[in-house]
Amino acid sequence: MGELKTDMREVFEQTIIMAPSPETWGFFVFRTTYENQVLWENYVSYLRCQASRFLTVQEHGFELLSNMDFTVVDDVTRLDGASKDEVRGLFNQMFEDLPEEGDSARGIPPYPYRFVGRYTHCFYYKS
Repeated sequence: MGELKTDMREVFEQTIIMAPSPETWGFFVFRTTYENQVLWENYVSYLRCQASRFLTVQEHGFELLSNMDFTVVDDVTRLDGASKDEVRGLFNQMFEDLPEEGDSARGIPPYPYRFVGRYTHCFYYKS
């Protein structure tokens, strides 16, 4: 648990303290299966609930929670049946084309501040 506290302190410092303005953090969630809408909705709800439960007992947790977002990438034509490698490729491509100076209107920080998990890791959902 000590390691998680350290990790959350780093997330807080990177997204709230060091950034030019408080940044959105969290993860992109790629949906790659479309058979069961209820199961999908339960999965996303579970992710958000578990993150909230964890953060509310952490130092600076409420500040982090107010800037946390799980951005769902839901494109049946591109993602239905996609493999982990295909999702990884799409995820990486999403950030290769971003302007280095960022885009505050879209909530994208300048390049030096894109080192939190939101820009390095994603969730891959396949039922």
